[in-house]
Amino acid sequence: MGVRPLATDQFIADDRNSYGQQFTFGRENGQVSTFKTGDDQYTKLDNSEQGNTVPKEWEKYVGYYGWPHNLMRIFIRDGKLTCIVEWFYEYPLEQLDTARFRFPAYGLYESETLEFVQRDEQWEVIAASVRFKRIQIPKSELPTG
Repeated sequence: MGVRPLATDQFIADDRNSYGQQFTFGRENGQVSTFKTGDDQYTKLDNSEQGNTVPKEWEKYVGYYGWPHNLMRIFIRDGKLTCIVEWFYEYPLEQLDTARFRFPAYGLYESETLEFVQRDEQWEVIAASVRFKRIQIPKSELPTG
């Protein structure tokens, strides 16, 4: 989507596919603190107030699993272990125990479990009874976005 400025911290969508939606950033002490578009307003969270401590053991699970044609990406977002599957679908995971998690009660893998297992020092994910082996992807081939 193309945007153009209207004023300081205020923009409008303007390209051949869209026109008119406005975006406004609010500032506090010179730093962006809010974002508004239409009737929706978002406020930046203060990480110190979130109590968002992420278990250190999750770091070993972060990475790509699967095959070049069907990647599963595991990462940490907003203090939750998160999974992108089938290229587009992002789900926060609920921790059941040390290495077992559950997809939310909606979406492609509704309430299915996801388990991290280590075989021959290599991490794998078993999700909905499918084994996804951890894979290394060269930076030049990583998906963007």
